[in-house]
Amino acid sequence: MREKSLIVVSVRGPRKTYPDTVVLAGGDLDIRQGEVVAIIGESDSGKTTRTRRF
Repeated sequence: MREKSLIVVSVRGPRKTYPDTVVLAGGDLDIRQGEVVAIIGESDSGKTTRTRRF
C-alpha cells in the first residue's frame, strides 16, 4: 500500500453569502503534495467564487 502524501491545502466548510442569499455552503477540499487539481464547470456556475473562498 502506498504511503499517504502530505496534505498541503485543507479547506473545511467554505461559505459565501450576499444579503438574503447563500451562494456557497460546504464543499470540503484536501489537496495532497504532488496532486494537480482543476475546477471546471459552465459559465456562472461559481468556479471563481469557490476558488476565492479556498
